[in-house]
Amino acid sequence: MSSSTSLADFVNAIDKLEVRGKNWVSFKRHFIIAVRQKEVWDHFDGTTACPVPADVDKPTAAETKAIKDWNKAENTAMYLLSLKIPEAILSKYESLDNVALMWSKISDEFQQKSLLYRTNLRADFMNMRATSGADLHAEFDRVRAAYDELLNVGITISNGEYSSMLVSFLPPELSAFISQLSATAKLSQRLNPVQTTATPAVTTGAAAGIDKPVITPDLLMELALDEWDRRQLDRKAKDPGVAAAAQSSEKPKSKGRTGPKKPVRVCWTCGGTGHRQAVCPSPSTDDKKSKDAPKPPAPAGTGAVAVPSPIAKADEIAGAWVSAPAVNDNPLACDAWSDDESSMPELQSVSDSTESSKNDCPPCRGSPAETANSPPLPPHSDPVPLSVRLAGIATWLEELPRLGEHEEAAPIDVTTAAAVMPPSVANAASPSQPIDLYDSGASHHMSPHRQDFASLSETKMTLNAANQQTFRAEGVGEMVIPVPNGTTADTNIRLKDVLYTPEVGYNLISVGRIDDAGYSTTFSDGHCVIVDPEGSTVGKIPKTGGLYLVRRERIDDAGAPAGAAASKVEVLTEMEAHRRFAHIPIRAIRELVARGFITGVKLVPSPDSETQACEACIRAKSTRKPVPKQREGERADALGDETHSDTWGPARVATLGGRKYYISFTDDATRFSTVYLMWKKSEAFDCYVSYEAWLETHEGVRIRALNIDRGGEYLSDEFIAHLDARGVELKLSVHDTHEHAGVSERLNRTVMEKVRVMLIVSGLPRFLWGEALMHAIWLKNRTSTKALNGRTPYEALTGSPPDMSGVPVWGSQVWVHDTSTGKVGERAIAARWVGFDHQSKGHRVYWPERRTVTVERNVRFAAPNLPAPFADDDAELEGEEDEPEDKPASLEPVPTTAPEPTVKPAVEPAGRTTRMRRPSQKVRDIQEGRAADTKLPRGVLVQEIGEEEEKAVEDLLTEEVSGIAMAAAQAKEEGLDPLSLAEARRRPEWPRWEQAMREELSALEKHGTWRLERPPPGTNIVDNKWVFHAKKDASGNVSGYRARLVARGFSQIPGQDFFNTYAPIARTPSMCTVLAFANREDFEIHQVDVKSAYLNGEFDDNEVIYMSMPPGVQLSDDPTRVLRLLRPLYGLCQSARHWHKKLRRVLEELLSMKACDVDQAVFYRIEGTDLIIIVAHVDDLTIAASCMALIVEVKTKLREAFEILDEGEIHWILGFAVIRDRAARTLSLSQTAYIEAIIRRYGLEDAKPLSMPMDPHVQLTAEQSPKTTAEVAEMRNVPYREVVGSLQYASMGTRPDITYAVSVLSRFLENPGRTHWEACKRVFRYLAGTKHLRLTYGAKEVDLVGFTDADGSMHDDRRAVSGYAFLIDGAAVSWASKKQELISLSTTESKYVAITHAAKEAIWLRSLIGQLFTPFVDATPLHSDNQSAIALTKDHQYHARTKHIDIRFHFICWIVEDKKVKLVYCPTEDMVADILTKALPSPKVKHFAASLGLL
Repeated sequence: MSSSTSLADFVNAIDKLEVRGKNWVSFKRHFIIAVRQKEVWDHFDGTTACPVPADVDKPTAAETKAIKDWNKAENTAMYLLSLKIPEAILSKYESLDNVALMWSKISDEFQQKSLLYRTNLRADFMNMRATSGADLHAEFDRVRAAYDELLNVGITISNGEYSSMLVSFLPPELSAFISQLSATAKLSQRLNPVQTTATPAVTTGAAAGIDKPVITPDLLMELALDEWDRRQLDRKAKDPGVAAAAQSSEKPKSKGRTGPKKPVRVCWTCGGTGHRQAVCPSPSTDDKKSKDAPKPPAPAGTGAVAVPSPIAKADEIAGAWVSAPAVNDNPLACDAWSDDESSMPELQSVSDSTESSKNDCPPCRGSPAETANSPPLPPHSDPVPLSVRLAGIATWLEELPRLGEHEEAAPIDVTTAAAVMPPSVANAASPSQPIDLYDSGASHHMSPHRQDFASLSETKMTLNAANQQTFRAEGVGEMVIPVPNGTTADTNIRLKDVLYTPEVGYNLISVGRIDDAGYSTTFSDGHCVIVDPEGSTVGKIPKTGGLYLVRRERIDDAGAPAGAAASKVEVLTEMEAHRRFAHIPIRAIRELVARGFITGVKLVPSPDSETQACEACIRAKSTRKPVPKQREGERADALGDETHSDTWGPARVATLGGRKYYISFTDDATRFSTVYLMWKKSEAFDCYVSYEAWLETHEGVRIRALNIDRGGEYLSDEFIAHLDARGVELKLSVHDTHEHAGVSERLNRTVMEKVRVMLIVSGLPRFLWGEALMHAIWLKNRTSTKALNGRTPYEALTGSPPDMSGVPVWGSQVWVHDTSTGKVGERAIAARWVGFDHQSKGHRVYWPERRTVTVERNVRFAAPNLPAPFADDDAELEGEEDEPEDKPASLEPVPTTAPEPTVKPAVEPAGRTTRMRRPSQKVRDIQEGRAADTKLPRGVLVQEIGEEEEKAVEDLLTEEVSGIAMAAAQAKEEGLDPLSLAEARRRPEWPRWEQAMREELSALEKHGTWRLERPPPGTNIVDNKWVFHAKKDASGNVSGYRARLVARGFSQIPGQDFFNTYAPIARTPSMCTVLAFANREDFEIHQVDVKSAYLNGEFDDNEVIYMSMPPGVQLSDDPTRVLRLLRPLYGLCQSARHWHKKLRRVLEELLSMKACDVDQAVFYRIEGTDLIIIVAHVDDLTIAASCMALIVEVKTKLREAFEILDEGEIHWILGFAVIRDRAARTLSLSQTAYIEAIIRRYGLEDAKPLSMPMDPHVQLTAEQSPKTTAEVAEMRNVPYREVVGSLQYASMGTRPDITYAVSVLSRFLENPGRTHWEACKRVFRYLAGTKHLRLTYGAKEVDLVGFTDADGSMHDDRRAVSGYAFLIDGAAVSWASKKQELISLSTTESKYVAITHAAKEAIWLRSLIGQLFTPFVDATPLHSDNQSAIALTKDHQYHARTKHIDIRFHFICWIVEDKKVKLVYCPTEDMVADILTKALPSPKVKHFAASLGLL
C-alpha cells in the first residue's frame, strides 16, 4: 500500500475541526477527500480489518508483514485524525480500539447536533434574506450552501418550506413576480388538475407527499434568475414603449404617477405582451385619459369595419375588423344560493364595458347595474381579471416571439399580435379547442386553423385593423363549422370565402356574410339566433363576457377530441355540475367552462334553475345576519317609558363588602343610569324593586317597558310575576345578540374603563372598584351624551345643568379631622377620597392602614404628602372646653347631587354620639398588621382574642377588610386547616374534626401514652394544643381528616426535659435515586403509613415529662392532676429521635436490614438476587423490593411491631404524585396538586401564565428594597416570606427549573421590595403555565451523569452562583443552586470552585448507589463548559493566576486522580446546569427543563 509521505499539503489544506462543530459539514467533506488521497480511508470506514494469522503463535512472514503494514497504515490514520480533531474531543474516544470506531463516534457526535443548535440552524435558514443590490446568482449560491449544511446535520426542509423561504428571500422587486407565477400555477392545478404540467415537488422523509409546493425550489430559482438577468439587461437598454393607442394622439407616458411596478413589456390592461398599459391598443372604456382622447370614426356597437392597407389588392376583400373583447365584471348569471364571498375572486374581473344585458346576470355586488354611475377607476386599479393578467404574463415568459419567423421584411410586432388576438380569448384558445366568434362588424370570415379548411387557395395580402395595426392573410377557402342550437344537436354550416389568417387566435364569423347568404340574424335575450331562409333556427349562440363566442372541441377521425387522451365532452346541467364541484357557486362553474379553464364539460341550464335552491348549501353556508348599526325603532319620549338593564360580574376581586356583581338601570329617554352592587346575581329582583320604588317616589313615574337580555336573573318566576302584576312590558334580546342590548352593554364598557383608569392613576387597591364604580356612574350622569344631543342625563332628568365646581380627583389625598390622639396630639389623619356619599352630605374616605371606608364630614384636600394649612389649627390648651361634636365645621364645596339609589350603607345612629373606647394594644396590632400568625401570611389570619376585645374591633371596623384577608377567607373555603380548636368548632365540617379527635385520644390511650399524677412542686408543666390537618390525595381532593394532640416543645427546658434531639430523615435525592433504579429494574414499590408513629418510641430512664390537660377534653375532676407522659408525644423535642431509634431496632431485628452509611433513614437488605430498600420519612415508609414476596414479608413484620396503614402500590409520597408506567418502564413525580394549592392560596389562579420563571433583563438587588416609611408600610402585609417558602418546597421536590429563581428571591427575605414581590408572582405565573410538567425517569437508560456550571461573578456582590445537576435515566435526582462564599477573580476560578462542590455531591451519590445497588467501576462523568477549569484539575499550568485559590477547592484534583470523577467538556448550548446559575430566555428554559427530565 503506497501513500504520500508528505503531510504538508494535508496540514495546510484542511482547517481544524471546531470544538462546537460549526464547520463540521465542510470539514468532513475536505477531510474525507484528503484521507482518500493518503490511501488510508479504508481504516476510517472499517472496510479493512486487521489481518489475523492462521496460527497466532506462529505467524508466517507474509502474515507478519501484512500485520505490520496494517499497523503502519492504522498509525498514519490515527496521526491524520489527531492533527485535525481537537484534543477535548479526541480524549473522549482515545480508549476505543481502532480509528474506525473513533471516527464513527466523532461522526455521530457532530452529525447528531443538539436540539437547540439544530433549531437555531433551521431558524437561521428560514430567516435568510437577500442582500440588497447583491448579485442574485451569488445569493442563491449562499442559499444552496446553507441548505446543504442543513441536510448534512440531519435537518429536513420540505420543498414547500424551501419554496416559501425562497419567496421571502427574494428582493421585493422579484418577490411580486414570483408570487404571480405561483398564483398562475396554483390556479392551473386547481382548475385542470389532470392537465397540469408543473413539475411536482420532490420531497423525502416524513414530509414526502405532504408538503408539495406549486413551484419547486429549483424551478423557482431558475425563473427568478432569468427575470433578474433580463432586468439587468433592461436597465442598460430601456424599452421606449412607443406605440399608438387606438387612433389616439395621447402620449403614452404619465408623469408623477405612483403605484405598483408593472412587469416589463406586459400590459396590465389587456394582459397582452409587447407593450405597456399607457400605450395599450385596447384601453378600458372607463380610463380617465379616454375622455379627452379623440374617438375613432367607427359606428357604435361592438366593432368597426377594417380599412385595407394601400398594398392590398382592390378586390372583394375590403378589410377585416378584429376586436379585443371587453371583460365584464360579472359576466355570468348569479345562482340563487350563492354570494360573492363564496365565489372564486380570482375568476372575477373589473368591468370596463359599456354594454350589459339584464338577462346575463341579475344585479349583484359589483355588477354593471350598480357601477354604471360610479366614477371611472384609474388605470392601475386592476381593470382586468387577475387570471387574465397572470395568463398573459405566463404566455409572455414561455412564448416570446422570435425573429425570423415571418416572411415579410418588417416582422409583425408583439403589440400587433396583442391587438389582433384578445387575451381573454386567445390565451385560452388552442388548436384542439378552436373558438368561434360571431361579430356583426366583421366584413369577412377568418380562421387561423388551416386543417379546418375544406378547400384553400393561397394568396398573400396584408390587412389593416381599425387600430392601425396590420395582420396577414395567406389564403382563402371554404370550411364547415358546427353551430350550437340550444338543447338540440349542433348544425353544420359551410362558410365560403374564409380568409386564412394564422395570426388571429380564433375563428371570426362575419354576421354580414351570413346575411349575404340569405340567413337572418337577431340579437336578443343574451343569444345570437340564426334562422335559415325557410324560417328554421339553425343556431343559437349564447353571449359570454359581452361576446357571442363558442368554444368547441375538434373531433378527429376516430370520434375523440383532438389532443385529448380518451377524454369526452360530457353534458351536465348546472345543478349536476354544482354538486360535482363540491357546491361551488354556479356562476363560477359557468365562468370556468366559458373561459376554458376546464375542459370535457358542457353546461346546459337546469330546469327552473332560477327558482331552485340547494338545500345543502343553505344548511352548510348559512351565516349570521348583520345587525344594523343604527337603532331600529324610536327612542322613548318620557322618563320611565323604557328602561335598559343588565348585570355585570363576577369580578375577580370582591369589594370591601364582599360584592362581586353589579346591576345597572338606564332610562331610555334621559339616559340617567343607576347602579346597585350585589353579592350574588339572585339579588337582581330586589334591586329592581328598589329602583322601581325610587322612580315612583321621587319622579312619580312607573316603568312601562324593561329591555333586558335573557339572563336567568331576570327570568325567575318571582321576577316575571312582578312584572306581569305591574303591567311592565318585557323586551328580550335574541340569544347571542348582545347588540340588541346595546345601551346596557355600552354602559358596562364605558364605566368599567373609567374604573380601571381611576384605579391605575390613584394606585389604590383593586378591591375599591365598587367605590370607583359609584363615582364613575355619578360622573357619567353629569357628562354629555350623543343620544341627548350633547346634554347630560342629569339635566334631562332634573331640568337644570349640573354644578361641577369643586369635584375632586378620585383617590386624591385628604386630611380628616381627628381628636382621638388627645388634646396635644395630631388633629388630622391622611386618607384617600373615594367619592361623595349619596345618603348624607359627606365624603367617602378610604383608610389605607385599616383597609376600611367611612363617611367623613371634616376633610381637607391637599397635595400629596403635604397637609393643607388649617385656618383654625390652634393648639388646644388644658382646661378649654371640648368643641361639641355636632357643631358645623368647614367643608369643601360639594356639588348638589340628585338622590341616586344605591346599596344602603351602614347608617350611624341618630342623636348624640358617645366617646369611643380606645382600643387595646392587641386590637391596635391587628389594625396595623403586626399580630399576624407566623404560619400564614401576615395580615391573613390573626390570633384569637377575647370577647371584650372582639367587641372593640367590631366598634372600630365599619366594613369588611379585603385584599390578602379575602384571599385567606377564600383559602378557608378551599379546605385549609383550622388553626385552633375554636376555629374548628366554627367550621361546617366540625363533626369530622370531632371524630378525628376521638380517634386520636383512643390511639393515645391504647398506647398507654400517659397517666394522671400530681406533679412534684417546681416541676415544669409542658403545654399542648390540637393540630388539625385535612389530608389530600394525588388529585388534591380531601381524603381524610386528622387531629393531633401535640405538645408545645418550646415550653420544655433543655437538660431537664430533653437531652439529644437529632433524628435523621431521608433526603429527597435518596428517594429519587431509589425510585429511579427501582423503576429501571422493574421492582415492586409500595407505600406504608405507620399510625401514631411517635407513640411507638420509648423514653430514656432519666426523662420525666409532665403535660397539662388537652383543651376541650375533661379527663379528671381533680384540677391538681396533670398527665405524666409515658410515651413520646408529637411536638416534644426528642420524640422524633425516639421514633427513629425504635424503627431502626425493629428493622434490624425482624428484617435483618442495615442502615445506609450515607443516609441513616434509608435501610436495605441484600441476599443474593433479593433486594429490599426502605426509605423512611418520619412515619411514611417507601418500600422497594425485587419481588412481591419480599413486599409481603416486610408488611407482615411491620404489622407485628406497629399498627400500619397499607396504601398499596406507591402513588403519593411527601406531597408528590407518583405516576408509574411499568410497560414503558417510566416513573414520574408531579406536584401539580401542590402548585395549584399554593396558587389558590395566594389568589393568583387568574394570573396570565408565562414561559420564563425570571426575566433575564431584570436584575434583583438590595437597592430595590424599601427605604422610606411609605415603602415599608406598603410591603408590611405582603406575604413575601410565606410565598418564597411555598416555592422552596416545589423547587426542592420536582421543579429544578425554578431553583435559581427561588435562590435569588430568598436573598431578600428580611426586607423585600415591590420589585422582589413582582418577581415572586412571576414564578407563580410560570408554574401556572407549567404545572403539569413531571420529573420522568426511564425516558432513556443512562447511569449517573453530572453537569456543573457557574455564572462568572456577575452579581452586585461579585459572588458567583454555582449550580449542579445529577441525572439518572434521563431525569434529575439531585440539583442545587448556591452562591459561592468567596469572591472569584476569574470565570475559570468560579467554575473550578463549582466543579469542586459538584464533585462532593457526586461522591455522596456514588456511595449511596454503590451500597444499595451496584458499586461503580468507571468514573462518573461530570460535564463542564470551561476547558480552563478542566485543565486546572489535571495539572497546575496556570499557577500564576490560580495560586491564591484555597487548598480545599483542590479536592477535585484528588477525586479526578482517584478516577471517581471524570471531567468532560460540554458546549454551553448543552450545559444543563446553565438553568441553575442565571435567568434564561424562554427557548433555553424549555430546552434545559426537558433535559432535566421535566416532560
